[in-house]
Amino acid sequence: MKKAARVTLLDASDLDDETHRVLKDQLSKATKFLPINVLVKWDAEIDALLRLAIWRLSVCNHKATFGQQLLNISYGSNLSKTKARLLVISTVFCSYFKTKISNMTIRSSPHICSEDETARLYHLLEHLKKGLTVMETVICMASFLNLIVFLREGRYPTLIDRILGLEPAVGSSQSRSIGYRYMTRELLWHGFMELITFTLPLVNFRYFKRKLISLIYTDKNSMKSCRFDGSRFELTLKTRCAICQQVPIRPHHISCRHVFCYYCIQSNFCADQNFECPECGQLVNGEIQSCC
Repeated sequence: MKKAARVTLLDASDLDDETHRVLKDQLSKATKFLPINVLVKWDAEIDALLRLAIWRLSVCNHKATFGQQLLNISYGSNLSKTKARLLVISTVFCSYFKTKISNMTIRSSPHICSEDETARLYHLLEHLKKGLTVMETVICMASFLNLIVFLREGRYPTLIDRILGLEPAVGSSQSRSIGYRYMTRELLWHGFMELITFTLPLVNFRYFKRKLISLIYTDKNSMKSCRFDGSRFELTLKTRCAICQQVPIRPHHISCRHVFCYYCIQSNFCADQNFECPECGQLVNGEIQSCC
């Protein structure tokens, strides 16, 4: 089989971690109505069973993890039954035992229970925890060194792969094609959003709204009949603002008989210097006067 590219192997590892995270989130949502103490108590077992199920459905059946299958790579004939068992022990059960020992150390703390046997168990578990911490530190350092060697040689992306001699390779003659359609689409979308953000404040929406309303709903004959004929504006208990159709707050008027809220008439006039009365079509012309 053909040797896989470094970026493909690293992406496969990231996809495996993301697969586990997504499945665990979905499982948490499905069990969110269960008692919280049950979920906390069996969290390590649930995580181990989830990892075991992922291993059973991916590596055990197809000799490749889900991330490797998405990128068309696999372990191939290098993965024997013995190596598969060692792989699941190192990836599933070691993490489970570490979590269980940490939880048992907390539960058997002498501050919680002062019995002699519990104290001895606590000290034993504390020594195991310290040993696991040292081992984990050594493994982290070895993983870092393995990553440096991997970036140089392009083989064995993880430490467990190097120990077991598992080298992922391309499953077929097809090579991974890197397309830029997604990047181009994102660049176009961001450019369009910047254009909209720049141009929207320059558009006078009040003007277009007024013109649209006047074309659709306004009767020209009734507008002419409602023009100011020398009579005083009408301000009664039934008077409503000609713009918001509510009781006018700080009523003002222009050269017609209709009344407006101060904010309504001032904001519309500031946004559109050719603002017209929506009832009769009278221009403001800067003649905004208080009704009081």
